[in-house]
Amino acid sequence: MAKILEEIKAPISREMKLFEEKFYQSIQSSVPLLDKITQFIIATKGKQMRPILVFLSAKMTGEVSEKTFRGASLIELRLDTGRTHQIRVHMSYIGHPLVGDYLYNERYYDKENVRPLLHSKSLSFIHPITGENLYLECELPTDFKEGIDEYV
Repeated sequence: MAKILEEIKAPISREMKLFEEKFYQSIQSSVPLLDKITQFIIATKGKQMRPILVFLSAKMTGEVSEKTFRGASLIELRLDTGRTHQIRVHMSYIGHPLVGDYLYNERYYDKENVRPLLHSKSLSFIHPITGENLYLECELPTDFKEGIDEYV
């Protein structure tokens, strides 16, 4: 499997190396534990599928630009506790507030379209009465897709 992945990445190896450097610089932290986690993710090449697909698509249809790197850096976050504003507060705290977040991000706040670009693609939980494990999934809303096109 590793050999196949390396063959797939070969045409974009330069872009992937630059992406890893930019990724690390953008989320480098003064918190030692967080910085160690970031280093581990980069060292183990975790979460590379999205950037690989974005770079390959860009190369096949044109050129890799700064916008391509921003698109490759869209992130997935896992909510553990369900605390109010958990993701919004955390992302703002580490210097990467959500686009459209009127409360935690003055830079990318559109007063006409008041909505953070935050979407729950999937949700799983155990039903409190039946004990059944439920899994719900939802596609991105249209305004979210348009927001990605505008800001990324």
